[in-house]
Amino acid sequence: MKRIFLALIILLTLMARSGAEPIYYPRQREDQLFLEGLRRRYLFPLAKRYCSDRLARNDLSLAERAILTSELIVTLSEWSIKTDEPSERESHRREAISVSEEFSRQFPKTDWRLLVLLTDLKRRVTVARALRQEAELMSQGNKGLSDQPMLDEIREILRETIRAMKQLDADLQEVLRRPKTWSGKQEEPGFSEQQWLSLEKHLQFELAQAFAELARTYPAQSEDHTAGMIEANKRLEVLSQLPLDHPLGVSARLAFAEVRQDLGDFAAAIRILQELPEDKLTMNDRFLVRAALIRIALANQQSVALDQLLALGRSIEGQTTPELDYALLEAYLEKWKIARKNQPDDARLWETRIREIVNDLRQKGPVDWARRAELLVIRHLASSEVPQDINMNVYAAENAYRSKQWDEAIAAFDRARKVAEQQGDTSRALQLGLAAAAIEHERGRHQEAWQRYHELSERFPGQTEATEAGQLAVFHAGQLAKNNPSEFLPIYQQELETYLRLWPQSPFSCEVALFLGRLHAKAGRWPEAVAHLLQSLELWLSYAADTMPESSASARDTKQQESSDRYSVEQTLAELRQSLIEKLEAMPNAPQMGAELGEISGRLTAWAEEVQRRFPARDWNLRAVAIASRMLLWHGSDPREADSILNRFLPKLLDNTTTIAPDLRMDLLSLKLECMAWLNQTAQVDEVTHLLREIPLSIRLGFLDGFTARLPQQPPTVRKQLASSLAAVFADLPEEWPAVALDARPRLGLAYAHLLIMAGMELEALEWLSQLAREFPEAGDLQEEFALLLSRQRETKYRQEALERFRTIARYSPEASPRWFRAKYMTAWLYLQLGDPARALEAIRVLETIHPDLGGNELRDRFLRLKDLCERQVIGSDQTQTGGTR
Repeated sequence: MKRIFLALIILLTLMARSGAEPIYYPRQREDQLFLEGLRRRYLFPLAKRYCSDRLARNDLSLAERAILTSELIVTLSEWSIKTDEPSERESHRREAISVSEEFSRQFPKTDWRLLVLLTDLKRRVTVARALRQEAELMSQGNKGLSDQPMLDEIREILRETIRAMKQLDADLQEVLRRPKTWSGKQEEPGFSEQQWLSLEKHLQFELAQAFAELARTYPAQSEDHTAGMIEANKRLEVLSQLPLDHPLGVSARLAFAEVRQDLGDFAAAIRILQELPEDKLTMNDRFLVRAALIRIALANQQSVALDQLLALGRSIEGQTTPELDYALLEAYLEKWKIARKNQPDDARLWETRIREIVNDLRQKGPVDWARRAELLVIRHLASSEVPQDINMNVYAAENAYRSKQWDEAIAAFDRARKVAEQQGDTSRALQLGLAAAAIEHERGRHQEAWQRYHELSERFPGQTEATEAGQLAVFHAGQLAKNNPSEFLPIYQQELETYLRLWPQSPFSCEVALFLGRLHAKAGRWPEAVAHLLQSLELWLSYAADTMPESSASARDTKQQESSDRYSVEQTLAELRQSLIEKLEAMPNAPQMGAELGEISGRLTAWAEEVQRRFPARDWNLRAVAIASRMLLWHGSDPREADSILNRFLPKLLDNTTTIAPDLRMDLLSLKLECMAWLNQTAQVDEVTHLLREIPLSIRLGFLDGFTARLPQQPPTVRKQLASSLAAVFADLPEEWPAVALDARPRLGLAYAHLLIMAGMELEALEWLSQLAREFPEAGDLQEEFALLLSRQRETKYRQEALERFRTIARYSPEASPRWFRAKYMTAWLYLQLGDPARALEAIRVLETIHPDLGGNELRDRFLRLKDLCERQVIGSDQTQTGGTR
């Protein structure tokens, strides 16, 4: 009978709401207290793990297993209620149901199944109540509440629960109809009839609660609302006759009073509550009664009764509860709303009390009550009938933000901003607008954030913080343009241009100009790209002069210095250089190009001088000088000015250039070498060549292709002098050849050969190309270049070798490819040069028969000219032989 007694106590413990002290066996009582403590401290994962681990054991009695299963259901249900994330909340709710269903599957024939099921169904109603209350708070009052999708889900939960409760009631009725001598096939002794009757009462109470909750999901006085309340009222009216010392005695009366209030019978609700003798109530019941009376006074607009109840304060015998605090908060908000109209001093008093309750709940908990209180404040302030107040709306916005109610927080900030604008406080209005926009920024909603920041930057352009709005409008427009260029790229460009126009001297303006430059560069608008990239550097310098003390520039790697190029000065210079190259290639003969380059060079030089003065440890000035002098030298036809600029910035003693980064030193000294070639200066050529030779070969090789590409474009005298100097710079390449990467050797080797050829060092070039031809027999470019150089030599042996090489090249090249045609042409040309015009002519005629186009265009013309020359020589030779015979 010990277990039967335990079952009764478990039953009363699970169902009671009166706060009666439950009794367990020592071990179960310890478990229950331990788990309650974990849940109270929101340690739900630990509570779940404790129950799950114990349920995994095989030595538990059925009663112990039922108790632990019930505790696990309670844990998961409370976890669901106190979780903010909707997906997690639903996961915990469903898991609690599955735990109950699993117990029923494992023990389908036991009476304990009914107890566990009732625990599950009771908790389903509790979860639904919490969801419904939150749904109401998130709505703008009850109007249109029935259309909310969230409430549709709650209704489905409650309908399913009611169906399960009715089935459980039918099962209980079946149990009650058993013969008193029935024993059944159970693992444990059965319960008494009195215990089953008590269980039935608890079920009827929970069924009434479920009907009432379902009714509350519909608008008041609707048919569905009334029907549900009548079902609840029918059951609670009977249960409210139970003695007060019954576990349901007080709970049924409180629930009955609430239903009578919902049906509009305020007098009956008050009577039921006032008839409860205080000496029969627990402390928790006393709090619940006072909270219910406050709500009735509010609903019935009984101002005198409400004032009397509010005068009693928050505590009873020095204690407070969230239930009473929440009811007081509802009353304080109504009082505040009324006082806002014409009693500002009273409004401030109520505002203080509102903040006190919400802050206490937030600090002391429980968290779910704090969240409900915050949402209640938000809902009241969102009502259009409430005269708006900046501070309270900001307070509501902060509460909503903490509750992750993003839309409500934004709406509250918007209301506060509107009031600030009406009061003429533009600075506060901008701050509130930025706070609302920041929420959209944090949520990653780029279009909404962009719209808000854009509107703020346009509306408050004179405010200091408007630059922040403009900057974030640029950022979000950029994100939109990245995801949808066709629609938002023009908007992004417009945002950049607007920012640059409104705040040209802000710290962010240099980045804006850089972004504009990149935007134009991507679109191939090179003049605009160059203009904005140069502007970016100038704006950066203006910004840096104010934020970067000279002392910080003395060390190359200081943190302050590194922070100066969140946008990189060096990278911007590199992009400007590339954009200038692209511009000049796209517009080689544009009118006024020389004057424009002169202006760009002048601005870069002025920028470099200022940078040199303020940041002498950095090489930005020299990088700018390299760009300026190169433009003048390569495209401005002004080597003298380019040389003058280099002389102004390079150290007086060129040996001191060793402190310059190797790649930049290579660039500057090679430009200096080119200027000297143009100006026919020879005094420092050896010195510059020596300094260039000291730069690591790996860096020098990075410039080799560029040199050989540009040299053919120079006048012959300049080309030869410069090529001779550069050949000396790379004179160690053959010796260091093994250190060069294998895949780069054909390209670099050919470039070096071109350099030697342009320097007039053809024998050295022949020797070098011979080495390359042996090393890379399948490299067509190398083989062709070597054969060409051989063919240019006057000695017969070289031309005969060239002939064999071109024949080989033709044999291994794809037929009709450009190289194949070139090899065929050179073969015929070499036959002619070696004194065999007839064979040359035959080769051309055969080729013309097979490929009449002879390679097309320029190559065809060359073939025809060579053919004509061969024909004339063949005819002349025939005439000479005929005349001699004669």
